[in-house]
Amino acid sequence: MKDSLLPIYRAVSEGRVTQADALEKIKALKQQRRDFVPELLLATRQWVPMRVSNPTRSTNRSRKVLVWGLSSDIVGSLRSRLDCELREIASQRAAAVDVAFSDAAVECFDAIKSLLSAQKAEHAGLLQLVVAEASAVSVAVGLEALLRTANEENPALGVQLLQVPADVDATELQLLCEREAALLDQISVRYRRERGVLERQVMRWQTKVAQSGGPVIFKEAGCYLITGGAGGIGLQFAREIALRTASATIVLAGRSEPSAKVAEDLRTIAARGHRIEYVSVDVTNAEAVETLVRRLETEGRPLNGIIHCAGITRDNFIIRKPIDEFATVLAPKVTGTVNLDRATRHTALDFLVLCSSVAACWGNGGQADYAAANGFMDAFAQHRNRLVQDGERRGRTLSVNWPLWQDGGMSLDAATWQRLQSRTGMRPLQTTSAMRALYEGFAIACDQLLVMEGELSSMQTLLDESDVKVAGADETPAPSARAPVASIHTDAAFKAKALEYLCQQFSRVLKIPVAKLRPHAPLEQYGMDSILAMKLVSHLETLFGRLPKTLAFEYQTIAELSEYFCSSHAARLAEALAPADSSRSVAAPRVAGKRLQEDRNAAFDARRSSKLQQSSKAQPSSSVAHVKDAEPIAIIGLSGRYPDAWNLDEYWQNLKQGKDCIGEVPPQRWRWQDYYRGDAASPGPHSSKWGGFISGADEFDPQFFNISPREAPYIDPQERLFLQHAWMAMEDAGYTRKSLQVPRANGLAGQVGVYVGVMYGEYNRSGSLASIANRVSYVLNLHGPSMTLDTMCSSSLTAIHLACQDLRTGGTDLAIAGGVNLSIHPGKYSMLSAGQFISSAGHCQS
Repeated sequence: MKDSLLPIYRAVSEGRVTQADALEKIKALKQQRRDFVPELLLATRQWVPMRVSNPTRSTNRSRKVLVWGLSSDIVGSLRSRLDCELREIASQRAAAVDVAFSDAAVECFDAIKSLLSAQKAEHAGLLQLVVAEASAVSVAVGLEALLRTANEENPALGVQLLQVPADVDATELQLLCEREAALLDQISVRYRRERGVLERQVMRWQTKVAQSGGPVIFKEAGCYLITGGAGGIGLQFAREIALRTASATIVLAGRSEPSAKVAEDLRTIAARGHRIEYVSVDVTNAEAVETLVRRLETEGRPLNGIIHCAGITRDNFIIRKPIDEFATVLAPKVTGTVNLDRATRHTALDFLVLCSSVAACWGNGGQADYAAANGFMDAFAQHRNRLVQDGERRGRTLSVNWPLWQDGGMSLDAATWQRLQSRTGMRPLQTTSAMRALYEGFAIACDQLLVMEGELSSMQTLLDESDVKVAGADETPAPSARAPVASIHTDAAFKAKALEYLCQQFSRVLKIPVAKLRPHAPLEQYGMDSILAMKLVSHLETLFGRLPKTLAFEYQTIAELSEYFCSSHAARLAEALAPADSSRSVAAPRVAGKRLQEDRNAAFDARRSSKLQQSSKAQPSSSVAHVKDAEPIAIIGLSGRYPDAWNLDEYWQNLKQGKDCIGEVPPQRWRWQDYYRGDAASPGPHSSKWGGFISGADEFDPQFFNISPREAPYIDPQERLFLQHAWMAMEDAGYTRKSLQVPRANGLAGQVGVYVGVMYGEYNRSGSLASIANRVSYVLNLHGPSMTLDTMCSSSLTAIHLACQDLRTGGTDLAIAGGVNLSIHPGKYSMLSAGQFISSAGHCQS
C-alpha cells in the first residue's frame, strides 16, 4: 500500500495533483484493497523457438566460460579459440549426481564471486555456463537459479546458461558463445539440433488459473514421510494428510528434537486415529536415511509418498558469502534429495514431492546458495521422472516452487511483505490454496510447478517480464527530453547537487535528519546492516531502476555512492535534479550552516578531482615509476600474540627469561594421544606431539567488527586473529579507522596496504587464504594493495619486504604487515610427519 501511495504523494508535492484529487485516489486504493479477492495462479515452464538476427557488435566485457559435460577434446579446442578464461567444472568422473552438482555449484559460485570482487559494481563482467544435454549432467540446469541471483544482486553482471547438444563441435560452440555474449538478451538459452540445424530456444512461462484442484494424492492406510517435519510447512502437510484420511502413518523427520509446541501439535493430529512418529534424522546422512526406510519396510509400513521440505538459509550477498556457508545451505536440498531417492530406489512410491521455492525461478538477492539448491530440486524432478519412464524408479516426482506461506515456513516482517506485494502482486499463500495447487499440479503433465497467489494481472506481468529479463546488459533507461545525455556535464556543481540529493534519500530511509548526515562517514555508523541496506537499495531502485544489491557494501560512504551515481546514472540524476533547480532559492534558507559548508567542501573536492583527472592525462607513464628518497621507514604500531604470551609485553618477558614456550598439543586443538606414534617404528600418523600454541585462538567478538555472529564460525581463525591484531596495531599507532582515510595531496584516497604472510589453510574447503588481507582492508575501509602471501617459511618476512618496497616507491603511504600461523587440525601434523619436516623432540635441530 505504501509503495502505491508514493506516486500520489510525489504528484502532490510537485503540484501536478491537487490535495482533493489525491484524497479521492487514496480512497479508491483503499476500497480496492477491501474488495480484493486473491486468485491462485499456476505456471509451468516450456521451451519455445526464438530466432534473432546476428548481432553487429561484439562484447568487450571481462568474460569467463565454464563448461560441463563436454568431451576433453571439445574443451581443449574451444579453449584455443576463445579469447577468455575457460574452465571445465564437475568432472564426469563424479559418480553421484549430488556430488557433481555441488562441486559445479561451488566452482560456479567462485567464478561469479571473482568477477564481482575484481571490479566495482558498475563494471562487472560476463559469465557463460555451457552445459551439454546428456542424462549424466541433466541437473546442471539447476545452476540457472544461481546465475539469476548473481544478476539480481548486480544487474551489471552478465550471466548466461547455454544448453547445447551433446554432439556439438568446437566451431559451432565458439560461434554460439560469441553470438550469445554479444546478444545478452536471455539468461537461459537452449540449442536443439532440428534436421541438422541448431535451433535457438528460450524458456517461457505457461500459466493457468487454478480451479477446484485435482484428486487427493493421499490414500487410506498409507505411510508418508515428511522431512523438515518440525517446520511450519511440514506440519501443514501432516495436518492435510490427517484431514484427508481416516488412518495413515505419518513420519516426520528433522535434524533436532521437536519443540514443546510441535510435540503438542503432533499429539493433536495423532488423537484423530493416525499413527504419528517423529524421528531425529539428518537427510544429508545417507546411512541414516537408508536405515529409516528399511526399518519402515521391516515393520510392514513401506513408504507410499515423500514430501521433502527440509532446507536452511544463510542469507548473505555473494561477495560476502564464504564458500563453506554456500556448501552448507546446498546440502539438505541437494544431498538430502539424492539420499531420499537412493534409499527408495526399490520402493513402490506413489509420489515424491520436492518443496522448492520461487527463489529458483528468478533468483533472490542474498540467497545464491538457497536458490541453487532449489534449482537442483527442479532439475532433479525431471531427471527422476526420466528414471521412472525407464523403469528404474516408481512414483511421479513433482517439484513445487512455493512462495512464502501464510501459515508456516519462513516469515517476513510487515514492511517487506508490503514491498513484495506492491512489486509482484503476490500475497502470502493460504494453506488451503497450497493444497489445492498441489492436487491440481499432479493433474498437470509437468515436472516443475510454480504457485502464486494474489492479484492476477500483476502476477502475470511479473512472469511476462521475467521471460525477457536482460541477462546483464545496460539497463539504465534512456533519459527524457528534459535531460538529454549529451547535455549532462558532471562538473563540481552537478556533483554537489547529486550529493545533496543522495543525502535526502538516505534521510528518508534511515529516518535521520539531513543536517545530521555526514557524507564522508562510514555507513556502518548509521547502523547499516543487510536489512537496512536492502531497504536503501529498494528505495533507490524506485528512482534509478535496477541496481546492484551490494551498493551499500561496495561503497561505504554517501560520498562514494554519490560518485557512483554520477558516473553510472548521470542521466537519471539530471532528471531528478532538474525540478529542484526552480525551488532551490526557496529551500536554501532552511539548510543549516554546517550542511552548506559540507556542500561547499564537496564541490571543492569535486573541482580538485576534476583538475587532477585533466592534468593526469598529460603525465608521461614513466612518472609512475618515481621512487621516493631513501627516507627511513618508521614502525609506528605493533601488536602480536605468541605461545605463552598474550601480548608483546609478555613476549618480551619470555625472551628476557629465556623461557621455553614449546609444549604438548593442547586438548582444545586435538587429542595428540590419538595420533602420536612415539617413534618411527610405532603406528600412528604423527611423529611429534609438541608445538608452540597460542591461547584464545577460538575467541572472537564478531559484532565489534560489524560481522554477523552467524557468519563468524565460517571465517578461518587465522583471519579472525590477524584482523584483531591489525586493529590493535592501528590503535597502538594512535590511529582510528577514520584517521587512516587521510587523503593524498591530489584529493584521492590515501593508500594503505595490507600484507599478510601465511602458510597453511586447514579450516575451509576452498583452501583460499586471500580473504585474510581482504578482510582487514574491508573492515578498515582501506584503499591500497591487499595481498596474502605464501612463500613457505619466509611468508611473513616477504610480506614485510613487499610492504617496505611499496612505501619506498610511493605506491602506499602506510602499511599493515605481518603474519599468522595456527595449527588447528591434526592433518597439518600428519603432512609434516610424513615429509619428516617436524622434530620429534619438540625443538628445531637445524
